[in-house]
Amino acid sequence: MSVLYARSGPGTQYKSIARAASAMDEIARIRDAQAIVCQMISERGTERLMKRWGYVRHAFSLGDNHYIKRLR
Repeated sequence: MSVLYARSGPGTQYKSIARAASAMDEIARIRDAQAIVCQMISERGTERLMKRWGYVRHAFSLGDNHYIKRLR
């Protein structure tokens, strides 16, 4: 399964982003996915936030904004 692009604008509230992340987690759980991979391009998307949501840095050769959340 792949979600190729999800976008939020400067006025997007944290709770909307958190709800979208929660929805992705639920879809991955239902589909029995092994991991969720994403690229965070945002000044507000910090490593601390990603870590809190269970993501770690991934694909270092592509830059410093690629993350993976391993589910199994």
